Amino acid sequence: PSWSENAWRDYLYPPDAKTADFLDLYCQVFNAVEGNTTFYASPAASTVQRWAEVMPGHFRFTAKFPREISHGGDLREQLTAAETFTQLLSPLGERVSPLWLQLSKSFTPQRLPELAGFIDGLQRPLAVEVRHDVLVYTSDVLTTPITVAGVVDAILHVASDAKDTDFAVKLVDVAP
Repeated sequence: PSWSENAWRDYLYPPDAKTADFLDLYCQVFNAVEGNTTFYASPAASTVQRWAEVMPGHFRFTAKFPREISHGGDLREQLTAAETFTQLLSPLGERVSPLWLQLSKSFTPQRLPELAGFIDGLQRPLAVEVRHDVLVYTSDVLTTPITVAGVVDAILHVASDAKDTDFAVKLVDVAP
């Protein structure tokens, strides 16, 4: 996880800090972290429990769905796996927010109804990262409101960071 970066010794962590203490030290400075490692492998239940014991209640952990879910075909067919993943993280409670769905580069605008079905079935706060060029560079696709089975109206907003090819998309509730 992001907090386990050994290069932060002497800057964020004392030189004699144990790696087991990094999360606690990280939480004393920051109030959120991206859980990118969950994209590559789900943590052990004992690891999640340890995180829950260390993270303060106000802390936010944005866990990225495993690639088997986000890149495993029709998203609507991944809802059971998504629920299993969120149950694994349940010891963290409200601290897991939002969940992060990194879509594959092959996820085209034609699949947006599939994304809406996934969001509706998930019923949890969700950040969505798109990588397909049309979704990334075509503003009319990204600013079109979509209705998620009558639950919320959402607009896809693009926010770029320093890299031209790395974009994050956030679903924003625009319901009154």
